[in-house]
Amino acid sequence: MGIPRMRVAKEIVEEIKQIDSKTSLTVGAVRRLVRENKLKYVHVGKKILINLDYCIDFLNNQIDSEVTLMPSSNKKIQEISNNRIEEFKRNIGFPTNGK
Repeated sequence: MGIPRMRVAKEIVEEIKQIDSKTSLTVGAVRRLVRENKLKYVHVGKKILINLDYCIDFLNNQIDSEVTLMPSSNKKIQEISNNRIEEFKRNIGFPTNGK
């Protein structure tokens, strides 16, 4: 087992931004996860150090556990949206799918 990569919240966000430059993760969000005891951390003096690898694992698992499939009842909403798009295309003179 290697040495844990311990970082303060700001460094956690910087490291994740190197992996994904378009991430929306903020320092405040990381600090909130620490405050809510959702991330493992260690107090060292006044600093709060967070294990970078645990943080990344936590974020990956949170996303997987919170993704839900849309119920089939939403299919009708999608069909309405497609019909409105086709109507809009006809109104502006854009060729449509034969309708």
